[in-house]
Amino acid sequence: MIYFLVIVLIAVVFTTVFFLKKRKKSKRTGGNDMYGVEVYENGQTFDIANKTVLLVDRFTIPYGQNGSKSYDDNVLTAVYTVSGGYIFGNDSLLPKFRIEGKTIHWEWVRCRNKPYGNNITVLVLG
Repeated sequence: MIYFLVIVLIAVVFTTVFFLKKRKKSKRTGGNDMYGVEVYENGQTFDIANKTVLLVDRFTIPYGQNGSKSYDDNVLTAVYTVSGGYIFGNDSLLPKFRIEGKTIHWEWVRCRNKPYGNNITVLVLG
């Protein structure tokens, strides 16, 4: 009878150790998958935390003027920053980007409760 209890106790210890190791391993590997920098463009999601992404260009676009710019390599995405502030209830313009391979196009669209400013800097990643 004592041998039976010892065998059951050993089985419980091994099972507990197995599940604790598995749980610790899943936390370690799941953390990298859960926290990333993702860019959504044209129906595709790019995880730029796992890829090598280069800053292709940094330029300032004139407020209210549509335009485009071409590059030697494909463009992944464009991110803009606005130097200014927020006015709530105010109409303003923000750039809307469209990427076609090696060319980035922007057009200004009307929006409400968005930042205002004449200095809009664009960071192009590729």
